[in-house]
Amino acid sequence: MPIVKSLKLFLDDRGYLYEMLRADDPFFKSFGQAYISAINPGVVKGFHKHMIQTDHIVCVQGQIKLVLVDEGQILQKISEYHLSPLDPKIVVVEPGIWHGWMCVGNEPALVINFSTHVHDKSNPDEERVDPHQNPWQYVWEIKDK
Repeated sequence: MPIVKSLKLFLDDRGYLYEMLRADDPFFKSFGQAYISAINPGVVKGFHKHMIQTDHIVCVQGQIKLVLVDEGQILQKISEYHLSPLDPKIVVVEPGIWHGWMCVGNEPALVINFSTHVHDKSNPDEERVDPHQNPWQYVWEIKDK
């Protein structure tokens, strides 16, 4: 089961602030790099998994649906998380967990990822599958609730 931490939002007349990742968080292992990924409305980025890297994912603009697939020893488990700055959370994605996200709003979404390892283009720590033709038959769709 992934770790999901709600982030404390500090809001006043000037705007807002929230801390995303702290070195004293119990799930913090190490810092490799941080990056921002922009996702246009309706676009899917994923699925991929890492063998050694842990990701720490936060959506700082717009809204995304983050999907995690844990193939496990006996059966697979698919989890969905809706992330946005209106309800800030950080989701920790451990090695071996397939993950991807889709922008579900009408504006581009921005995701910040703090990874435990530096990306090496010559030897990437990742495996990828097509987000729309995946072994789990996951369908990326927006669901009304």
